[in-house]
Amino acid sequence: MEVVTKGREILEEITSLSTLGALNLSHNQLKGWIPHKVGGLHLLETLDLSSNHLSGQIPATMTSMTSLNHLNLSWNNFSGPIPSANQFITFNDPSIYEGNLRLCGSPLSTKCTTPDVGDDGDRSYANGESDIDRYEKLGLYSSIAAGFLVGFGGVCLTLLMN
Repeated sequence: MEVVTKGREILEEITSLSTLGALNLSHNQLKGWIPHKVGGLHLLETLDLSSNHLSGQIPATMTSMTSLNHLNLSWNNFSGPIPSANQFITFNDPSIYEGNLRLCGSPLSTKCTTPDVGDDGDRSYANGESDIDRYEKLGLYSSIAAGFLVGFGGVCLTLLMN
């Protein structure tokens, strides 16, 4: 177990196990997210990450796992759209996504509010950026703009007074 997890997170090094055929990490109280490079596990036929505390989006790179024929991501905290290409088209049983209240898209009845643009995904979802990340960036950019305006206004006001 320590080979694929550190503490309670899935290590990205797991993606170097290129000949892995099955991976069952269910019921391990794992936290964090699925490594984005997991799509490199092209020979993986079975992936079970159910009943953990994993979060974030399901990586779009998983659509390149064309040998995958059994998937279970239920009872985690995944969010965003379910990938809709390659093998994911065949995963039409909603129970494999059950318990992920913020997931959307087929085969779930919850529709995504962002447009589904296929393999590329929405830009914010494709690069793993969550709504929280977008709000943090908005706050940062707003602070920078406000600082610039106050500084520039102060310089202009000083010049006008002289």
